[in-house]
Amino acid sequence: SPNEEIVAGYLNSNHTDLIVIHIKNSNLPAIELIKLIKSIQPYIYIAVIVDQQDLHLIVEPLRLGAFDY
Repeated sequence: SPNEEIVAGYLNSNHTDLIVIHIKNSNLPAIELIKLIKSIQPYIYIAVIVDQQDLHLIVEPLRLGAFDY
C-alpha cells in the first residue's frame, strides 16, 4: 500500500533510533504499523503511548517488540 511505501522509504533513508506511537482506542492501524516497522528495522526501539488501560492495547505492542508503554 502507499502508506507502507512511505514508512519503508523513510526508515530506509533516515537513521532512526526511536519511534513513538500513540494508540487511541483499539487502533488496529497502529498495531499494523508496529509490525511493519519491525519487519523493516527489527532492532529499532518503539515506545507506545496508550490512552486507555486496555490490557490488549498494552500487551499486543509489547508482544510485537515495542519496548515500553
